[in-house]
Amino acid sequence: MAMKSPKENSESSAQLFEFILFKVADFLFGAPAEQVSRIHNGEKIKREELGQTPLDLGKAFYVPKETAVARPCLLEVKTGTGMKFFEVDMVEGLTRLDLSQVRKLPPLIASLKANRSFWGLALIGNRIACLVDLETLEMGEK
Repeated sequence: MAMKSPKENSESSAQLFEFILFKVADFLFGAPAEQVSRIHNGEKIKREELGQTPLDLGKAFYVPKETAVARPCLLEVKTGTGMKFFEVDMVEGLTRLDLSQVRKLPPLIASLKANRSFWGLALIGNRIACLVDLETLEMGEK
């Protein structure tokens, strides 16, 4: 996945990229901020208003079934084929990551990954976030 629009930090020449951080169960994920057009945080939205069934990222990312809950947040993503909605447990907010905080998936994980939308890892303090491309995410990929 190509990262778009690096922002130059005025204090240094570091390239910063903006990500929306969100949680599914106890797992932290990040998606490029330019992909998310709106966050519905706990709003009661009828599926008829969306015109589609939101995708449960718990299922898409093979999160253990014990964590299956009614996910209260929706990420609205505009794709080349229209809008997609993704259910998540919690949106932590926007973060800026320096390119030095972003890592490619290790070869073993990259070869075994179940979904092509996973493309990297980010080191955020003492936490690791899996970086995903929501525009290309498809349910049921193998």
